[in-house]
Amino acid sequence: MRASALFLMLLVSLLAGCAGQPPRTATPGDSANADTRSDADLGSFEGFSQALEQSLKEKDSSLFAERVDTHAFARRSLASLGLKAVKTSTVNTYADVLQKALKSRYKENFAQVKSARFIRLMPGETSGPDEAVSLVRIRPEDGGINYWKVYLHRVNGRVSIVDWFSYSLGDLASRSLGSFVLQAGLAAMKPDMPGADAIKAYLAAAQSKDHRKQLDAYEQLPAQLKRNSLLMFAHAQTAMKVSDEEYRNALFELAPLYREKDDYALMLVDYYLFNDDYDRAQQALDTVAENIGQDAGLDSLHAGIALQNQRYNRAIAYARDGIQRDASYEDNYWVLLDALVYSHNYADAVLVLNILEQGFDYRFDSRQMATLEGYEDFSRSDAFNSWRSASAH
Repeated sequence: MRASALFLMLLVSLLAGCAGQPPRTATPGDSANADTRSDADLGSFEGFSQALEQSLKEKDSSLFAERVDTHAFARRSLASLGLKAVKTSTVNTYADVLQKALKSRYKENFAQVKSARFIRLMPGETSGPDEAVSLVRIRPEDGGINYWKVYLHRVNGRVSIVDWFSYSLGDLASRSLGSFVLQAGLAAMKPDMPGADAIKAYLAAAQSKDHRKQLDAYEQLPAQLKRNSLLMFAHAQTAMKVSDEEYRNALFELAPLYREKDDYALMLVDYYLFNDDYDRAQQALDTVAENIGQDAGLDSLHAGIALQNQRYNRAIAYARDGIQRDASYEDNYWVLLDALVYSHNYADAVLVLNILEQGFDYRFDSRQMATLEGYEDFSRSDAFNSWRSASAH
């Protein structure tokens, strides 16, 4: 296999890390508005991060693709393998292949983003004034939630991206790609090495888009490669596309590896939910919060888990915390509405309906709402009938 083809295939898998693992807990949507940033703002880390948020919302990958410093990324990737002193030609070759893949691959992955929000610059993550780490919340079209830590560097007033950490991947892009390239590249160059046939078979299965074949090929990979964060994530995502049962099996297989590092905590949430272990699912989200800080997105996941566990007061508290942190994050209102209805707090539930109508431009059919499971008593309440009468005018 030619080196360029190998790298392109690796990027296909790597960039799929935009998807998130925890289950959707409410109707998607994000009405937060961000100002379009001018070129002058791109010289500041905060301004660049806000522009990146806007580009994600618009499904426009051009800013990300143009500002990834592929040479810096290549050096970081090679350094993660212990190869700090490599030939400039090697770095250049690696960077050139990355650059060729950027436009098409990022365009496809940005198209899968439902909404995005720049949360904050993360203090204590960098060593100098010309470095910063930006935290971005990403919500894919197919549900879930993810966080990216985007590593930024500024040279002569120009901000570039040198790396990123995806919490649905649990690793730096440069490190997960580097370790994969080391073994996959060796397999391509040394077909007689142990495991080379299995690696080639996996790459062929991934390229064929045959999900069952890819699941089977993963099981034949060398043990060390099966621990690669990129391949673990790809395995779980492939299993999800096959069936819920296969996804469950994949998570049970991967859970011992994901427990080894706190960076994988987000990947464990679904595993605990499959086991009805709600407390550990909440603890996994707490671990994420310890690493990135509190956020309305994590509050909505907490609230959704509490709702699933019928801990309605706890769900209400989490959702209200999330609304206080970010009033524009819509999911918390939907979880709050359910929790209020199920706990018979009907007057407050009507207030949430009004917020969703007036703040997020929803229009509700009161007759259809009365047929929803768990909403029967609510639909017969005085609070609901008063709201229905007011909405009719």
